[in-house]
Amino acid sequence: MNYELSQNSSKKLSLTYLFGATSDQYLDMLSKTQDSITVICPDYFDIDENGNLILANTEKLNQQFIDTVHRKGIRIVPFLSNHFDRELGITALNNRDELSDQIAGAVERYGLDGVDINIENVTHEHRDIYTDLARLLREKLPRDKVVSSAVAANPNGFTIGWQGSYDYKSLSSYCDYLMIMNYDESYYGSVEGPVSGRNFFERSIQYAISQEVSKGKIVVGIPFYGRYWKQGENIGGIGLAGRDVEFLLANYESTNYFDMETQSAHAVVTIKPSDIEPEIWGGRKLSAGTYSIWYDSPEATKYKLQIINRFDVLGAGSWSLGQEILSIWDFYTQTLNRQMYAGVMLT
Repeated sequence: MNYELSQNSSKKLSLTYLFGATSDQYLDMLSKTQDSITVICPDYFDIDENGNLILANTEKLNQQFIDTVHRKGIRIVPFLSNHFDRELGITALNNRDELSDQIAGAVERYGLDGVDINIENVTHEHRDIYTDLARLLREKLPRDKVVSSAVAANPNGFTIGWQGSYDYKSLSSYCDYLMIMNYDESYYGSVEGPVSGRNFFERSIQYAISQEVSKGKIVVGIPFYGRYWKQGENIGGIGLAGRDVEFLLANYESTNYFDMETQSAHAVVTIKPSDIEPEIWGGRKLSAGTYSIWYDSPEATKYKLQIINRFDVLGAGSWSLGQEILSIWDFYTQTLNRQMYAGVMLT
């Protein structure tokens, strides 16, 4: 399957990752998207200590779910993950011949639509074998199956470290598309700031284009989550879902504003000792204190979709479904595709 689209294509790819839930829960999440999603990347493919493939259990990976999603016209392209474990990622890359055989077998056995390589936190020293894994998968999977790779956002053009592990140009020669993980400008342990501010977001797309990756092979990821820094704590940048932020703003003492320079939302939430401690994504509870939160509000998401449309790339991706503020689906598809209704441009 060649996903590359012409610059005049009116329908853009809309991809999202599924992580940490069951197939029934994933179907419920998809039911809320107003038919905005065309590709899902569920968490089916993990890696064992010897670099071999581990398949998800039947609560995630089952034929009923696969058939139901296919009937909706949605492609299923599971992501292969080392969960940011460097040694595990290196082991997998060194075992790439056997691993690629195992992935190709699983794709055929379950009637899946391809694979998304999502090995993170290896280094520039592994750049060539990372690309070689993509080559092997492309050779072993039928042409109507997708081979894609998630790549680190690289607005500064780093060639060392884990950003340097991705040879954008070479990967794009084997992959149907690259999914830029265009988030974590601020991260766990960093100083506070946007998860994906305007300058970071736009320069990351420009970098991919500068590496001679066709616009028809670029998918731009957006965050459905935010990060918080608690006053008085030494380490911040802990993740929380966008809908968690929405709940906190509605139920606790808070202020919220949209920062025009970064095109990001910034909230300050105070949880009093007398308040019920809220539980956020992943089961974490927030104790009493003041929290500074940067996140993508619907306004920030709309901005990103507009930028993706303006660059005229293949489409948008997101991490991860279930964390989003649900009102984004009211405009997601229309904004991504900049559709016209009654002569009025929706932006």
